[in-house]
Amino acid sequence: MDYIRQILPYFEKKIQLTDCERAYIMSRLTVKKVKKSEYLHREGDITDSYNFVIQGGLRMYHITDEFKEYTLHFGFENTFIGDLNSFAKSKPSSFNIQAIENTIALQISRADHKSLFEKIPKLYDFFITLYEDSLI
Repeated sequence: MDYIRQILPYFEKKIQLTDCERAYIMSRLTVKKVKKSEYLHREGDITDSYNFVIQGGLRMYHITDEFKEYTLHFGFENTFIGDLNSFAKSKPSSFNIQAIENTIALQISRADHKSLFEKIPKLYDFFITLYEDSLI
């Protein structure tokens, strides 16, 4: 199945894309499969990709110095998930991202994310709104 193509309707709910733009977006994404209980990302690592869940579920959480777990976000089908601060600033993450079921995600690297904004400027506003909404 062509997992990468499945993200396009998500974008096209808000913006119109040309065939060339669709092709460019799809060329910048990679498929990542994560089995239940495996980690997509660990605290202390620098987040080098942002994730769009195609199938399954992910949990983003933090462990305190007292070893208490606090879940901050769940990512299920058709949602983005990742540590935006780490991704944007190339700083170590404060969060773990673990699969709560077998998961298929699309990933975009930091460089490709920036490239999308340069090649398809309307995606910049789309992602700014997405990021703002994730903070509310």
